[in-house]
Amino acid sequence: MSRVKPALEQAGAKYLARGGEHRIYEGDWEPRRLVLIEFPSLEAFEAFYYGDVYQGLKSIRDECSSARLVSVDGMG
Repeated sequence: MSRVKPALEQAGAKYLARGGEHRIYEGDWEPRRLVLIEFPSLEAFEAFYYGDVYQGLKSIRDECSSARLVSVDGMG
């Protein structure tokens, strides 16, 4: 975790929400934790996601957790 925040900052990203209380109003998805990160663009996210730094960190994360990861373009 200590390496994720600097990697995100280097990519121009910032946390918008990180683990706070959430409520489900519709549907059957029940996430345990939500993290919302803003990137300057979809291209910046993909460069981060497919880059060597995150892929190295992802392999560590995958050993101890599971995730669902989506991107949404056009939120700004």
